Amino acid sequence: MTDIREPTQEEIQSILGAGDPYTSDRRKATAKVVEGFKQEYSEKTGIKIKQSLDVVGQGFKTKLRTQIKLKVTPVEDSIFKPIMNNVPIDEDKVKLLRKELTNRKIAGISLSKITDDSMISPEYETKIKDYAKELKYDEGENLLYNYTKMKKRFDRLTRFEESKQHMKRVQVDIYKYLGAVSLTSYDTREDVYEYWEEVGDKPYKQFKEDLTNFFDAVENIKDTKLNRFKEEIKEIRDEYEEQSLQYIVKLQVMDMSLPPPVNRFIKIIESIEKLNNLNTVKEHLIEEEEDDEDTVIEGKQEAFEAALLSLENWSEDAELNAREGASIDKDIEDAGKPAEDMFDLERVVIDPLLAIEFKRNKKLLSFNQKAQAELRTLLKKIKGEGVILDMRTDLNNMLDDIEESLSFESADANYHLPITVVKTDALEEYYKSKSFVASSNEGEDEETQITLGVLDSLNTLFDEIHKALTDKRWVLQ
Repeated sequence: MTDIREPTQEEIQSILGAGDPYTSDRRKATAKVVEGFKQEYSEKTGIKIKQSLDVVGQGFKTKLRTQIKLKVTPVEDSIFKPIMNNVPIDEDKVKLLRKELTNRKIAGISLSKITDDSMISPEYETKIKDYAKELKYDEGENLLYNYTKMKKRFDRLTRFEESKQHMKRVQVDIYKYLGAVSLTSYDTREDVYEYWEEVGDKPYKQFKEDLTNFFDAVENIKDTKLNRFKEEIKEIRDEYEEQSLQYIVKLQVMDMSLPPPVNRFIKIIESIEKLNNLNTVKEHLIEEEEDDEDTVIEGKQEAFEAALLSLENWSEDAELNAREGASIDKDIEDAGKPAEDMFDLERVVIDPLLAIEFKRNKKLLSFNQKAQAELRTLLKKIKGEGVILDMRTDLNNMLDDIEESLSFESADANYHLPITVVKTDALEEYYKSKSFVASSNEGEDEETQITLGVLDSLNTLFDEIHKALTDKRWVLQ
């Protein structure tokens, strides 16, 4: 038998370039090369027997594997295998090759599986960071960017799968959630948008499917004793089955006119100083009132307002408020609100959640890279000169805030959130439309439009179904 030749470099590269190890593309490329060799061997030796050619082909395949292992280092296999086991995909759901993870930053990168949790272990994270240092600068940076995205995606998909097993109600009230987290962080806002996009997709479709199955099951009941119940459910079906019951909507960026970066810094300083001064004076006067046995004014607030009238060297604004009978608590509340701008404004594009954080007026936000650079330079200069700011928010916190508060750019220019968010102070005055595009399109051509009335529809739907089943009422929260 003629000796089996060694694979050519062209054959090896055609397999390596076809895809990552253990993928169908890699297997197809290997099979193609082996079949080509078997045909070449048959023509050269005149052997036509399939069994003999299969044996020869297997020997050639073994040589191929050996040569390919020499081309791919064990380090790369150990680095990429956990990632590839979870099948990374881009925003168009196309599977990504290993080399693409280092060639470019993929904003919409995701995972189609969550089977290998070694990818999110601290040991693996250390290993991939060390590996990235050995790559060219842009390749290492690209790999770590994509890994961070995939790690977050793995965590989110895992939590999402777990929550589906325990979900007992539909949650449409986002106020408490938004009030409990800092929306300054770029990563937090990205997580929120992606979470609600997921909720608006598969879970909603599953909900509609389950609702239809419920209606069908009731309709097929044969027991005549339940005819009244069937009629009640049919009425509910006729009213609600064709309605869109989505409450997740697509919002867009907000094009706003805001003070320039340095002026925003000055306003934040002023509001913090005023707030601190008001609280300090209030606490001082309350302490005096508590120590004064002859005090006849009832209540700490009244004592403060009375004492404020005679306080010397107090600001003109505070004296005016005191003369008009305004409470110091109102002053404290107003201290956190932005004053009317007395200078030129600049156009800034802000994502919806960052707009909510801006409305709180408690943090110094950058919004874009130009402003970020200006504020970073300003704060570091102030810090370097040893200036001490007597306020609760120090310079280090401000530096952290401006680093995190870049406006989030969505891959498709849509920001998925519950419709209730448009009722917040920050968004209500901007989103004046009565209807919004739903997160998931239920029509064939036109986008699905929903209004705030969907919340009442959901409450009424659940209430009517429940009343048909029992005399107790449930409420959508």
